[in-house]
Amino acid sequence: MPSIMENLKKNFLPAELSQTKKAIPSFLFVCRPGFEKTLLREIQSGLQNARTPVKPQSINRADLGLVCLTELDPDQRALLEKTDFVFERQRLAPASSLEIESLKTVARKIIHDHFPIIDPSPLPWTLHAFTPDVDEFKSLRKRVKNIEKVVLEQLKKRFGKMYRRYAPPATLGPDDPFMVAQFCMDRADHVYVSIATKTPRIHPYPGGEQRMKFDPESPSRSYLKICEAAARLPRPPSDGETAVDLGAAPGGWTHYLLKQGCRVTAVDRGEVRIKNLDRLPGSLTVQQTDGMTFAPQNGEPSFDWLCCDMLRPPSQTLELLLNWIDKKWTRNFIVIFKLPQNNPVDFVEELKASLDARDLEFYSVKQLYHNREEITACGRV
Repeated sequence: MPSIMENLKKNFLPAELSQTKKAIPSFLFVCRPGFEKTLLREIQSGLQNARTPVKPQSINRADLGLVCLTELDPDQRALLEKTDFVFERQRLAPASSLEIESLKTVARKIIHDHFPIIDPSPLPWTLHAFTPDVDEFKSLRKRVKNIEKVVLEQLKKRFGKMYRRYAPPATLGPDDPFMVAQFCMDRADHVYVSIATKTPRIHPYPGGEQRMKFDPESPSRSYLKICEAAARLPRPPSDGETAVDLGAAPGGWTHYLLKQGCRVTAVDRGEVRIKNLDRLPGSLTVQQTDGMTFAPQNGEPSFDWLCCDMLRPPSQTLELLLNWIDKKWTRNFIVIFKLPQNNPVDFVEELKASLDARDLEFYSVKQLYHNREEITACGRV
């Protein structure tokens, strides 16, 4: 009995389309709009250990939330595959470039050229159809979702066994093993396509956009930043743990920590406005002082969590974090760094080198979806 792969190759695509020359796969990175050149510089810095640097002709594009690299040698590809970049939201690797004549034609070509890799795998698979998060692409979101719809319909009709292994993205956790088909549309007549096994460097949310749900009881939308950061941790702040929120006002992060059941010390000269405190499982102590100078008093136990989102130069925030780590005042940290206008990659490298020099159980540095001109560092001492 012929396999799904054999049926795909022999019967599914018209001969004139099946014989078209395949483009050389590329690496496509998705980032926050406005940070394309920053991500490109970070990638170029990360490839310094490759035998050959990235050639100018290898930079296919760096605009509109996308960075695309082509004509990479095996050494460069290997380094890219194992490196997690701070300013990338999502990656399609390898990514193929497809022109769209009609939805049905491109769907058939996607299935013919890319889906045979799913056939022999026992893993479930999912599908991410998205556009980069820029206004220019809003009109394309319905169109790329229509490609997703047509692909799923054709798989269901012709390749039921493969279709039955499909799992919607919302049903899969970040630690689940699965394969990911990604469609990233940047023009009405063009889409990037990639299918690969899920790795820690492929975000489980389409386009890397982990949009958190805002709690209307929270006094600040900064609440979304700590929610997203905590969702990426192996273990978020939990009931009964102690947490200090430096620069707490008006209280978005404090609200999150109280919801988690933490015993929170909120530090700020400004007013911390927590609604319905008696309904939240945690407890609150407010210290009206400068978060940059606050420290546990002699004899006081260290905090389980250091949380900090202050509008300070990144060098000052880094000095504060390292001081808390070196003096063992905290066991875990979630800290926001406001990026310098010039050379943010240089600061990221300084930050990572400083954390590498400490005896940390783990740490991560990332520009999260809810970050703006900033990055988030999380870790455990």
